[in-house]
Amino acid sequence: MNVSPLDLLWPALAGAAAGGVYVAALWFSVRRLAASRQGLPWLFIGSILRIAAVCAVFFQFLDGGLLELAAAVAGFTVVRLIAVQLVRRPAVPQHSS
Repeated sequence: MNVSPLDLLWPALAGAAAGGVYVAALWFSVRRLAASRQGLPWLFIGSILRIAAVCAVFFQFLDGGLLELAAAVAGFTVVRLIAVQLVRRPAVPQHSS
């Protein structure tokens, strides 16, 4: 099986898009959790929807073989790692008196 890197571009971009949607939906769920009295249902429903959306994207590439699936997972992982780095806040030094 001869696969060019260009053949893996679409799965990687789709995985990155799924990662972006996943992170945005997670951000929305967490914000809703903090602002709502009944945040647990939002968190639960949001988790189910996020997982279903990502699984649907990954499922689309199962037919193309493991390389396409791996490219989609890699795209998802890259976006997730970038999002973690963007929201990570540096520790504020404590001043001792």
